[in-house]
Amino acid sequence: METLRPRICFVIMPFSQTASCTEDEWTKVFETIFKPAIENAGLGYECRRSVATRGNIVGGILRDLNDAHVILADLTDRNANVFYELGVRHALTNRTIIVAQRREHIPFDLQSYASHVYNWKSEAGKHDFASTIKRVLEEIDVNPERPDNPVSDFLQGIERPIFFPEISPETSVEIVQPVQQKPKSLRAEGRLVLSKLEDLVTKLNQQAVPGSVPTNDIPKVASEFTSAGEPLLPDVEVLALTAVQNADKEAIDQAIALAGDLMTLSGKPRDGRNVRFATGLPTLFAWRMLILMGSKAIEAKNYGVVESIIKQPIEVEQLGRFSSRALLYRSDLFYAEAFLGYPGTKLIEL
Repeated sequence: METLRPRICFVIMPFSQTASCTEDEWTKVFETIFKPAIENAGLGYECRRSVATRGNIVGGILRDLNDAHVILADLTDRNANVFYELGVRHALTNRTIIVAQRREHIPFDLQSYASHVYNWKSEAGKHDFASTIKRVLEEIDVNPERPDNPVSDFLQGIERPIFFPEISPETSVEIVQPVQQKPKSLRAEGRLVLSKLEDLVTKLNQQAVPGSVPTNDIPKVASEFTSAGEPLLPDVEVLALTAVQNADKEAIDQAIALAGDLMTLSGKPRDGRNVRFATGLPTLFAWRMLILMGSKAIEAKNYGVVESIIKQPIEVEQLGRFSSRALLYRSDLFYAEAFLGYPGTKLIEL
């Protein structure tokens, strides 16, 4: 019988006595308000906080901050460890919920972001907190990658310096105009693929229900998704490879623009009631097309084309915001969770 793995909500909060709570009271806060609110929301979460274990405690906390689908951060009394862990999470990703027992404990830098004040000492306070958390978790399912911290807001789209070796003029080949008329338009074929792929993603998502994909099943599930989409791609990929072979700058530009459209399709918001299993499939195919083009250019020793594929800006729309970054800086647009659904999902047999 298949074992379902819940999504994890990791809580960062004080452990030792602070101005507001004793050590025992902090344990009660976790056990009587945080854990029930999250696990009883009906969205498949398991609530955890760090525990003292043998080995490197900090290492375990960092792994939890990286792996948890959602982080709940209690900023009550402005505990230094809590702020450090919150900063680490903000540098890693979004999906962080900020709470505190008093509004003045929220620092100025975060006051423009959603935060929630709670009262753990009354039944009414616990009930209100549970309702708030359920609503916030539902909103996260609808829009899981919405920026919710200053790192995402102000550094998203900024290119990080990456070393790229200079290409020798002796081996570089200039991109020229097409040497022959193409029988099909890459732009037109791309629009057709986008339409069919969007329908396919919707169909694949509709075959999923809450649950999880066991780790050992991930290759099988991934293969099923890619196999379902591959029949849509040959015409576009042949045109893209022909463009590289002919050093056709116009068609290469169209292929790179299509890659951006595919990535945009991956980032298109979808109904949160459906598991987002195949969300990353279009981006996977965008990467594959660009890699095939680069391989073809290397085979032809056309390093000017290679440089164009790697360095030319790719325009992508995510949640109504446009960014133009080269493939070299777009590793953030494809990740396992986007392809196989966020942790806490289960696939029905296709």
